[in-house]
Amino acid sequence: MNAEPTDDALIEESEKRLLAAIKARDIPGLEAELTEDFVHSAIGGAENPRAAFLEGVRAMPYRVFELVGQALRTRVFGDLALLEGIQRARVELEDGKAVDARTAFVDVFVRTGNGWKLQRAVELPEATTETEGEQ
Repeated sequence: MNAEPTDDALIEESEKRLLAAIKARDIPGLEAELTEDFVHSAIGGAENPRAAFLEGVRAMPYRVFELVGQALRTRVFGDLALLEGIQRARVELEDGKAVDARTAFVDVFVRTGNGWKLQRAVELPEATTETEGEQ
């Protein structure tokens, strides 16, 4: 008896496909996971609609060695779901320097006739903690 995958599992699988497509610069694979009205919100407030986001992935000026989601947590609210976590990337810049980066994110998925699709991706700024005496 095969159990149907849970919404959480389907969303996390979609996230894995998204990250793999970004790493490989697989634009058709990435397009398949995004809604038509997809928007990417970068740290600092820049908002990139679907076409600009796809072009940014296509033209990345670095090579991605690794791109994974960590500490993923999914919350489903009917036909809408939030996936939060940390995106960890290891890339090689144009000058050959390797860089490791971690970015907190929240992704908004919507249920469509073709499964769960990413509608909005929001990068979160790194949290800071004030110590006593700082303002």
